Amino acid sequence: MISGPVRCAAGTPLGAGSGTAPLGGLRQRPAPTPPTKKPKMPQTTKMKPSDSHDDKGYSSMNDAEANHPMTSPPTDSLPRLVVKRAAKYGFCSGVRVADLKVRRFARSGKRGAILGQVVHNEGVVREMEHLGMRTISSIDEADEPTIVFSAHGVPSSFHRHAAERGLEILDTTCKFVYDIHRQSRKALEQGHHIVFIGHPEHREVIGYSHDLDPGTYHVISGLEQARAVDWSAYPSIKIFYQTTLNAADFESVAAHIESVNPSTERADTVCYATKENQEAAHELAADPEVDLVLVIGGTRSANTRHLWEITSKLKPSYLIQETTDIRPEWLDGVACVGITAGASTPDATVDEVEGFLTGDPEP
Repeated sequence: MISGPVRCAAGTPLGAGSGTAPLGGLRQRPAPTPPTKKPKMPQTTKMKPSDSHDDKGYSSMNDAEANHPMTSPPTDSLPRLVVKRAAKYGFCSGVRVADLKVRRFARSGKRGAILGQVVHNEGVVREMEHLGMRTISSIDEADEPTIVFSAHGVPSSFHRHAAERGLEILDTTCKFVYDIHRQSRKALEQGHHIVFIGHPEHREVIGYSHDLDPGTYHVISGLEQARAVDWSAYPSIKIFYQTTLNAADFESVAAHIESVNPSTERADTVCYATKENQEAAHELAADPEVDLVLVIGGTRSANTRHLWEITSKLKPSYLIQETTDIRPEWLDGVACVGITAGASTPDATVDEVEGFLTGDPEP
């Protein structure tokens, strides 16, 4: 793990995510005895919590696998399954707005390049490239007249660097991410030492920390890192969370800092859509009728990874990008599949997965 502040020059590749992730076929079973297998359903059946879901709101494969996915088995070779969707899942408002902004820009005939993935979903990235909006890893790679900053946001210095190069900027930064930029700057002005709980190589966290004096903040991603710092050395501390985290997983980190330095405040910065998706994923996996959970999302999506971590504690779970990742052996003895999706996953992809499982192309 990286325990100190992270620096990233505007002309160097921007971090694309954090850590590694389960391969698409990785399966994690819960400690208790697996649920009793149910008979396969003789006919197509579908179940949803409602006809509409909330629109608010890791690497499961390596690059070679993402570019050359396994061949999907014929639909008629799979059992007809009951499918339950989580009550909340998929595109959050920030991702939806970013996606729409870039599509409208591209369809207007203008040319631009996207700094990093506009959202962490490989399918969306391929669509953007088809529209003429290529992905680049540094501002200096841009040959197009416009550069797009993604929903995760960038440091203020990146805006200045783009302007110095004469580039127009299409800023799709999520409004909640901008709120954290403002809140953290204000906390520094008030004399607080800043703690960003999150993945140090995640683009959102780089956006917050890149331009700051290294002595004014820490990026912490685990309890061991937190214990290695003398928090009593700071008059006061303010904690911010990466918006895509499951805050409960980092409670021990925040609690340790508070125990060492009572003058510690927490900012509630986990995105409400992330919270809702995580709560709904837990509820789905806890459903006694659900035998297995498929979590749909991009290989670089941190929030999708966290959904998988939640469901895999309760049921056998797999992180997939699309139907071609589904293996028939996963479904042996399964009657009901729960599906949820990360905040960067388009609705159409969720529909395709459900249709594939039920044999109905129009779920």
